Amino acid sequence: MGHKGGIEGKYTTNKGILPEILVNEMKDAFKRSEEFLDLEMKEEDPVLKQKEQVKNELEKATPEQMQKILRMLGVCKS
Repeated sequence: MGHKGGIEGKYTTNKGILPEILVNEMKDAFKRSEEFLDLEMKEEDPVLKQKEQVKNELEKATPEQMQKILRMLGVCKS
């Protein structure tokens, strides 16, 4: 690779005998960057999550609550 000393020795030459603290640091660094590296890992879209919550609330609403919601939206005038 053309590296001399430190970095090459740290990650390749001494690969089998890495200190546990370095292994833990490497694992932590990977966890922090995993969302950017793993294309299949998706975070839920907050707008879709909010739409789902509203939908669930509307399904549970009583007729009186629905009338109030519709009045607030200006759909129903009564």
